[in-house]
Amino acid sequence: MEFLVERVDVWAATIPDEPGGLANMLSTLQQAGADLQSIIARRAAGEPGKGVVFVTPLAGAGINLSGFSGSVLNGQFIVYVALDSLEDSNKAIAILETA
Repeated sequence: MEFLVERVDVWAATIPDEPGGLANMLSTLQQAGADLQSIIARRAAGEPGKGVVFVTPLAGAGINLSGFSGSVLNGQFIVYVALDSLEDSNKAIAILETA
């Protein structure tokens, strides 16, 4: 049996578990120029009113990540993203602020 193994970037975000929650997030990504290859969405286990969505890739904004780490601390999601330049940082902030 042959396997194809590829590396892909997958992004996850919390969304409201309500009508239009996923549509609103996808609309924001579309407006940012996202070219999505895969979308998976589901309710967040043990978190009423919240869902989670996974997309790959995030957006075609020409942003290159050089590092990413995240954790959950006291119920809050904390993430650190390392980017290649201040320009990339400003692009990422603009995209995330509209999400």
